[in-house]
Amino acid sequence: MKVFIKLSSAVYHVLLAFHPPDVRRSFGSEMADTFARQLADAWTEERLAGVVHVWSLTLLELTSIALPQQLARPAMTVPAASLVATSALFFSLLWAFEHSLVLNAWYHGILGGGRH
Repeated sequence: MKVFIKLSSAVYHVLLAFHPPDVRRSFGSEMADTFARQLADAWTEERLAGVVHVWSLTLLELTSIALPQQLARPAMTVPAASLVATSALFFSLLWAFEHSLVLNAWYHGILGGGRH
C-alpha cells in the first residue's frame, strides 16, 4: 500500500498545479502532506472504500474550488475561452461528419440547395 500512497501523492502534486499560484505557494506542501496522511488513515480504517472516498473528495475540491479560482484569474480568461470554443468546434465537426445526410437535407430543404 505504501507504493500506492506514494503514487497517489505524486499524482496529487501534479493536480496542485490546478490551484492558483498563491494557494500553491502558501499551502501546497501542507495540502500534499494532509492528502498523504488522509490516504494512509483511510486505508487503515476502511481499505479501498476509504481511499476511493478520499480521492472523490479531492477531485470534488479540484472541480468545485481550484478550477473556478483559476478560471477567475484574468490571465486565464482567454485560454479558457479558447479551449471552450475549440472544443465546441471540434465536437461540432465530429457530429457533422457522422450526420452528413442530415446536413445535406438541411442544406437542400432550408437553403434551397444553393439555387439563387
